[in-house]
Amino acid sequence: MISLVTRSLISLLLLSIFSSGPVMVYANDKTPSGTIAISVRISPSATYEHKTVLTEVATIQLLKGSIEQKAEHPIGLTDIYITIIQHDKTSHFRMEKSGALWNEAELTRLVLTRKATKKLQANANSLRASHYGSIPPWSEVNKLLPKKSKFSIIDMEKGLVFRAQRRAGSRHADVQPLTKEDTKTMKQIFDNRWSWDRRAIVVVMDNNKRIAASMNGMPHGGTEFRTTDSPGTSVFTS
Repeated sequence: MISLVTRSLISLLLLSIFSSGPVMVYANDKTPSGTIAISVRISPSATYEHKTVLTEVATIQLLKGSIEQKAEHPIGLTDIYITIIQHDKTSHFRMEKSGALWNEAELTRLVLTRKATKKLQANANSLRASHYGSIPPWSEVNKLLPKKSKFSIIDMEKGLVFRAQRRAGSRHADVQPLTKEDTKTMKQIFDNRWSWDRRAIVVVMDNNKRIAASMNGMPHGGTEFRTTDSPGTSVFTS
């Protein structure tokens, strides 16, 4: 019985976009009603996300004066996903760096007013802060997570969570799962095989402080625990 080591580096994934050509304008007195859902996730397939839904009034204000354009290709997609529901029609968008919304299914781009764009980007940035956590320097992380400290680790693609403890490491954190179930969950994150491939994670302290990081899934070293079924310890850095 040994324990599991995961090497991690802080990594946030933010992308960008922009484009052209008007087609439809929502006049200020004919803005469609409905709701807008804003979510952040690291990929289109990720099941772990943070999401907020705007009220109908906020949706109306956001869509006033918006312009729909033909757009076959996006320009630098971000990690923000938008769902707009209007009159029983649901449309899915990706937000570009400019704040415009690209619809892959219809090959269109929805360009909001400057004021609405700033408001949408502010909502997006607030979600990102909750989703990814902070990126403190390693000197700070080293103090926040001293040896023997325990915390939760969330995989940002699958949303799986396990508990771990820091065992060692100087410029990184060697950690190991606490129980057999935690080891099983960690292995599921890596498709039930040990791997050096790095995964984006969030480390959640018991006081709910969140730290952006990444880890690999290749066990190394020894274990202090006899109940983990894990062949090594894990590592993350910032």
